Amino acid sequence: MQKIVLTLFALLGLLLIVPATAARAEEPLANPVNPNPVNPVNLHPLRPLPVRVSSDIYGLPPGYVPLGPGDCYLALGDSLVTGTEADANNDGQPGYPAWLYEGLQAQYPDLSDHNLGKDGETSSSMISGGQLTQAEAFIASQRDTGQRVGLLTLSIGGNDMVPILRDPSVDGEAILETFRANLDTILTRLLVAMTTDGLRQGDILLMNYYNPYPGLNNPLTGEPVSDTWVPRFNAIIAEAATAYGLPVAGMVEAFSGNEGELLYVNQDIYTNPYLLSEALNPNFEGDLDYHPRPAGHALMAAVFQTLSRYDGTIALVGVTIGGKTTGPVDTPISFDATIQPATATTPISYTWSPTPQSGQGTAHATYTWAASGPQTITVVASNVLHTVTDTHTLLVAEAPAGVEIQGPWVDDLTATSPFTATIRPSTATAPISYTWSPPPASGQGTAHVSYTWASTGPQTLTVVASNSGGTVTDTHPIVIAVAPTGVVISGPEQATVHTSTPLTATVQPATATMPISYTWSPTPQSGQGTEHATYTWAASGPQTITIEASNILGTVTGTHPITIMDEPEAEEPTNVFLPLLCR
Repeated sequence: MQKIVLTLFALLGLLLIVPATAARAEEPLANPVNPNPVNPVNLHPLRPLPVRVSSDIYGLPPGYVPLGPGDCYLALGDSLVTGTEADANNDGQPGYPAWLYEGLQAQYPDLSDHNLGKDGETSSSMISGGQLTQAEAFIASQRDTGQRVGLLTLSIGGNDMVPILRDPSVDGEAILETFRANLDTILTRLLVAMTTDGLRQGDILLMNYYNPYPGLNNPLTGEPVSDTWVPRFNAIIAEAATAYGLPVAGMVEAFSGNEGELLYVNQDIYTNPYLLSEALNPNFEGDLDYHPRPAGHALMAAVFQTLSRYDGTIALVGVTIGGKTTGPVDTPISFDATIQPATATTPISYTWSPTPQSGQGTAHATYTWAASGPQTITVVASNVLHTVTDTHTLLVAEAPAGVEIQGPWVDDLTATSPFTATIRPSTATAPISYTWSPPPASGQGTAHVSYTWASTGPQTLTVVASNSGGTVTDTHPIVIAVAPTGVVISGPEQATVHTSTPLTATVQPATATMPISYTWSPTPQSGQGTEHATYTWAASGPQTITIEASNILGTVTGTHPITIMDEPEAEEPTNVFLPLLCR
């Protein structure tokens, strides 16, 4: 008898962990679009009708609204997902995800699928062995390509029970708590992966586990083999589903009373104890195999599909307002509401708040604001399944009416020239950016700049002033020149009356910008306005000549003293008397 018990426990340890060498009667054909399909080309030719089940197997949270199936169905879990059985019962058929996918495609022909299930997977190995990480990466990759995983089914926990069923001395309470913590981690990470900008993008459907051996007791102790632990694991699944607001497919209720039709467990084990002996029963593994028959997988798929509430309609999962984040007062500004997914079932109603000037009830709204300041608009989009909302903020600005550059109109080549851009009106909304051209030596981006110059000649400065309401421009001409620093008069320091005396004015530096005007004082007889002047004096005495030399930048003055002499007096003739010589 002990042999029978031990072999029973040993078998239970193999039920969910089928050897990897288990042969498949028919491998799924490759799918060029999805290299890892859950659905082969041909399902079982006699697909059984699901056993009639009562409505209490569908555990829906209050107010549940389906968001799927989106663009892709993702299946996660253990051998129930892969469709693996004991070798003796290998039927060559896939797991329930293939049946579910077939049913969904009838309503959603463009739906794709991806199966990451692993034989023997536990909640711990799902976290540490890569399936959970692969799922997160796959969901992200779909999002990056504009696709949405809208349906995810998860069957995990059955293999966590195996150690308890295999060895009654195992600490079942510790295993339960580990499963509870692992399930919380798995669901938390999956929900994060399926959430974008705070909006859930799809549905996660859980399932509890059917009891493969209802009423079967330990031959030695008389205690139930699975009646104790299956309900306790299922209670943890129910608690997690409630905490996260997720639906639960009640497989334990769906399979109850129909185990002989739905599972490979030989129902004669209840009346023929020898079947529990590995030594006496040559089909020991097959008789206690609790994996579903094709009818069981079909029923699981039917339960999941009914639980999903997918009826060919597609729920809204999000809406985004697109439009400017800044704009001017008294100017129409348009906004668009874009729904996700774009294939969501119509009609879709749009309610904008505050009420726009035009477009209420549509995806396009136009607003005009009379005053500056921050504004927030909201849109609520609804279809028959779901209501979503989004908000959008923008800054309504008072635009500048003009800008004026103030600064010198002319400046020296060696000077640093300051300029200021003044906005009008002064109440224009800040911040205001300033872009000067050519780039200044300092102050770019501000209202105050300084320029230095590399050459003389005319220059034109431009400033573009902008705020969120608009842009204004001004230009300012300036001439860059070299100022005279001095002027020297050259010429004689003495002259006589009634004699023309030339004088020349020489400006310093020689590079002083032309034209230069010359003003002589007193007024010369000729040359006024030029650097060369001619004077003639009628009277003798000291004179001072003054010259003012001016160009665009400034005036310099020079003086020149000169003494005017009288003309020399003419000498009277002298008579020379020579002695008369007589002979």
